[in-house]
Amino acid sequence: MHAMKEAAKSAKELRGEGLALFFKRNGKHLTAFLYDGNAVMKAFLKEYHLELKDFEVPGRTLSKAAKKEIAGEVWGSLLYSSHTSSQKVGRAMISGEWNSSCKAFEVKFAAAKNKYGPFMYDMAASTFGWIVSDRSSTSSAAKRIWGWMHSHPEAYNTRQVADFTDLDDDIGPAKPCAPDVWAKPSKKQIPLFFAYSPKTKKQARTKAVANNHKKVVAALRQYGISKNYIDEYFDTAGEELFQSLYG
Repeated sequence: MHAMKEAAKSAKELRGEGLALFFKRNGKHLTAFLYDGNAVMKAFLKEYHLELKDFEVPGRTLSKAAKKEIAGEVWGSLLYSSHTSSQKVGRAMISGEWNSSCKAFEVKFAAAKNKYGPFMYDMAASTFGWIVSDRSSTSSAAKRIWGWMHSHPEAYNTRQVADFTDLDDDIGPAKPCAPDVWAKPSKKQIPLFFAYSPKTKKQARTKAVANNHKKVVAALRQYGISKNYIDEYFDTAGEELFQSLYG
């Protein structure tokens, strides 16, 4: 457990690694994807210039519209490129929505490499105030993170959102906000009955890595790629990362 804390990196450290954070909040919903921004831009520019060469004709300059079309095609193919696939450039993702019964953000999907997960959980908690586990299922890896939060009251406020008697049984369905636990909770399941909130917002300062993403977007926009098309790539990349690790 303590090793996980040591491995969790700050936003400043992530920025130093050239990582960027795609962050999209739509009302009650949140999607975020942590990725290697330098790798994405390097691969895009390499493929883009290779494509331009294929269309070059001596004595003729490609129109702005033609270059824009080529850039769009290259960008659309990046998700399936061996150099920029989600498995290659992705570091972590998280998505979920506000749970009004729990009065907290419910993590529905989360995946991470190399201990980047804690940063993503803290980022979501700092955004919505409180965070809870998926009420329908929780992986072993996620349980370790919830367990770490529960065992470190110096770093996290806790609020019990369900009682041990709220569970699904032969008499009736589980009460609102009860986790997917069918019997007397084990030690590893007890943290799932609580919501968590970081005691200091410094735990998840996202500005540094979010700014890196803005730079990626600004650079791509110069080639005529729309913001919606850019967002579509990162949305899909987050889903692909989750599938590659847990699918």
